[in-house]
Amino acid sequence: MTVSVDVQIMQYLTHFHTRWPRVDGGMLILNNSELVRGGVMMCLFWWVFFAKENSPEEETLKRAKLAAALPAALLALLVARTLANLLPFRTRPFLSPQFHCIWARLDLSSYENWSSFPSDHAALFMALAVSIFVASRRAGILAILYVLGAICLPRVYLGLHWFSDVVAGIGLGALAGSLVSVYSFRDRVWRLSTRWKQMSPGSLAAFAVFMTCSIWTLFGDTRSLARVLWALFVGKRGA
Repeated sequence: MTVSVDVQIMQYLTHFHTRWPRVDGGMLILNNSELVRGGVMMCLFWWVFFAKENSPEEETLKRAKLAAALPAALLALLVARTLANLLPFRTRPFLSPQFHCIWARLDLSSYENWSSFPSDHAALFMALAVSIFVASRRAGILAILYVLGAICLPRVYLGLHWFSDVVAGIGLGALAGSLVSVYSFRDRVWRLSTRWKQMSPGSLAAFAVFMTCSIWTLFGDTRSLARVLWALFVGKRGA
């Protein structure tokens, strides 16, 4: 019987569980901390956005690319979530009975009905990382390495995703992030942003804060609020 690469990788990683408690604890912190995940990425994003360049033209071009990064990242997340809903359901590794392993402390209830393929974390944050890379090579390399090591690796190690889930998410995110190098897409987003800034700079700043907080938490609170509003308004109509 042929064993898939996903299963082989997971079987190898399960050998480390409970053997080194500090490694397990570190992986849990990386996975559970919204500050470590989205917080670091968004801080790096705005750091690069406001960093000075050699000329005003270079600065404008860089900011135009990063402005386009936000809709590109949203697109990656939307496609990942759509694929997870449309494709055949895939059970997460730590819910699979084939692994005899004491997994790190995880809340099973929040993942039981959520297909693991593809990884929306990998898609969203890799889209941001690739966008940063297009705007600034040094910062982009740092962002890509951070996404791979601090966001993707813990999710595979803890059994939240199969290796192929993360690879698919990374590929999807990389494709979405590369959109910022497409002039027509980038220029349209930048012209909309500059027009918005001229008309209402306060609302643009508020939107930037909202997007930062939402990506920081992977839209957790936003999705919760949307479900409540859906139940209140759409649910009542259906009744």
